[in-house]
Amino acid sequence: MSKPYISVIVSVYNGEATISRCLESLVYQSLDNIEIIVVDKASKDTSLEIAKKYEKNFPHKVKVYERPYSINMAAGLTFGISVAQADYLAFCDVDDWYELNAMETLWNELQQEPVDVLTYAWRFLRENGSTIRVGKHSEEGTLEAQLLSSQMFTYWCRLWKRTLFLPHLPIPEVGGCDAYFLPVVLQDADSIRCINNVLYNYVAGVGTTNQRVSPEWLTIIDGWNYLLANIRKEHIALICAFIARRVIGGAKKFWLYRIEYVQWLKEHQQLFLENPFIKPDQKLYKEIVQLIQEEKEYIPLNIYIHGFGKSETEIQEKVDCLRQLPLSAGTGTIYILNESTVDVQRAPHLKAALEDGRYDYVGHYCALERIWETGGIFVGDHLIFRATFEPVLENKSFFSFITIDTFSEQIWGAQAHNPVIHALLETYQTPNFYPDPYLPLADRIRNILVALYEIPLNGRPARREDVFVYDARVMVLNRMEGVFVCEHDMSDCWKEENYTVIPDDVALPTTVGSMAEVRKLKQELVRYQRELQEIYASDSWKLIKRMKRFANSSLGKPFKYVFKWMVRKYRRYKYGM
Repeated sequence: MSKPYISVIVSVYNGEATISRCLESLVYQSLDNIEIIVVDKASKDTSLEIAKKYEKNFPHKVKVYERPYSINMAAGLTFGISVAQADYLAFCDVDDWYELNAMETLWNELQQEPVDVLTYAWRFLRENGSTIRVGKHSEEGTLEAQLLSSQMFTYWCRLWKRTLFLPHLPIPEVGGCDAYFLPVVLQDADSIRCINNVLYNYVAGVGTTNQRVSPEWLTIIDGWNYLLANIRKEHIALICAFIARRVIGGAKKFWLYRIEYVQWLKEHQQLFLENPFIKPDQKLYKEIVQLIQEEKEYIPLNIYIHGFGKSETEIQEKVDCLRQLPLSAGTGTIYILNESTVDVQRAPHLKAALEDGRYDYVGHYCALERIWETGGIFVGDHLIFRATFEPVLENKSFFSFITIDTFSEQIWGAQAHNPVIHALLETYQTPNFYPDPYLPLADRIRNILVALYEIPLNGRPARREDVFVYDARVMVLNRMEGVFVCEHDMSDCWKEENYTVIPDDVALPTTVGSMAEVRKLKQELVRYQRELQEIYASDSWKLIKRMKRFANSSLGKPFKYVFKWMVRKYRRYKYGM
């Protein structure tokens, strides 16, 4: 077979629901001489089996490769580019598809006027297939026009000359591995041309970019550093304008990592404040300046672990677990509180508690002391972390409900010298503050927050000047697809008296699997609200409201009593009730 005109690379991970549609759009292209490279990254579903069926049925076109799992598409695309045979490369996400004449259209354009990069238009689609809008990049074939376009910056909206990629491989495995790699490739292009043909169909609301809570988005900063390190000097100002938009967008969309984004921006502020491409855009420049000048006091990332009465192995497992997490805690310091790091002999009540085996009492007290002095976060044994600490760090202190009327003693924190922490310390230091000197910290937290700060026991968020209390769902519910720090794993306590394990499908009955389901639920909510407003506006409802108002008045109460008496008499007569 002759050398293919175009190699189309498809990186796949768990795409069984859409891979057939994607490959159908490629194997039946009107341009026959193309190569389709499918790179499966250890999918756990039937994606690989489906791809191999196409390889079997179209052996002259489809080639399937198996590669190890990677967090994003970078490794798969790097491999695909390395094995591609054609001089030009196209890319397709597994949940998208090409128009059947796309490759022929592109090839014909190249025959008329060869270029390094050929850009084309695409459709933004909802999951149900309806069109949101049509997108395209600037028709001006300059690096500036392409980088400052308001459209998406990704692989699949362009046909690329393969030799542009080769000097820059491998693609860095960072969040946004398209936006933070392709500008480096594009700067080497001698010619860029745009056509207005709509050739690609992009399904919005699908894929990893819509997972707001993902450790991948912390590596976006590595992507910005990659651009600054690999872009040519004459393009530094331009690439900083390109990054600026993404700093602003990232701080809003992936706000769990906002602190790191803003810190990076402050460290590189000289590249942004006097940038000739940013200053003319008043809105962008104002937002950049606001982030750079932002002065907020955060809870410091001093992570305290209770290690009293535990073996070195148990403590090390907890430390290793925290250090391996892609959390903002990765930039903090982990402190172990145990017999070798804390002098318990200095306080008789600590010494007595330790001798009595009251390890939680000692660990919690020592953590309160340290956090009062330095600020920080206490981390207990029954926690499984899912995201960064960002949601809690902007508070003066934070606590969370674990049930409607129970506070968690597993995770809490504060800035240094916070009055809530001081009040909790006093409950330990004041003799006979409680009849039970070993009262659990969870009860002390409840008493202080309710008595001093009037926090209602309803399981809901509450903010006061010195404290923020989080809804249980933010830090408790298992496997919740949303913004939260951790879950409380109490599975080792399930045999204890009065302890009940609630299955996930009961705890999270409203979990939805796609953006389409979310939109459907929102539409239903709007419909119900509209119907409710119509009921409230009806004459019958207004009459009922007047009757209820009269019945609750001093004049109406005797009538209400007589009416109820008559109803009881009627029921007794009619039904014998």
